[in-house]
Amino acid sequence: MTASFSVIVSPGKSPAQILDRGTLVQLEKVDDAVVLSCLQYRSAGRGGGIIVESLLATICSALRELCGRDWFPAEVHLARRVPEDSTSFRSFFRAPIRFNQELTALVFPVRHLGLKVSTADPQLRLALQRAVLELEAIARADLVDELKRSLHAQGRRRHP
Repeated sequence: MTASFSVIVSPGKSPAQILDRGTLVQLEKVDDAVVLSCLQYRSAGRGGGIIVESLLATICSALRELCGRDWFPAEVHLARRVPEDSTSFRSFFRAPIRFNQELTALVFPVRHLGLKVSTADPQLRLALQRAVLELEAIARADLVDELKRSLHAQGRRRHP
């Protein structure tokens, strides 16, 4: 069975996904483009930005695996200063790189959502979807608990 890329990546279904207790991944359609952005909402300490960049590189590699080795984004946004030598970024992503951006993101044309994934396995997809739903439920519960603790702690600091 051949599935389209849009079955795997669906902008608009969910505005944002929390990943690994500190990274927000959002997929949205903007005009004729799809923007897959990653934002670290909790400090990961020194070098935390590289975690988000590594996540973006992993996603790019996964998309190449699904859509063919010739797949590349229209552009890449990185929330980092322009390095002295950006050759490795351009070489890996094979796309224009925009540095000093608010978010780290892959941008690709909406038409890429129609690309066929010839190795699609519907049974594996269902099993993975179930696993993702279970993980999302755990992550949401953790986030709600964390927000409650944070708000409670702020309240105590304001009103000792």
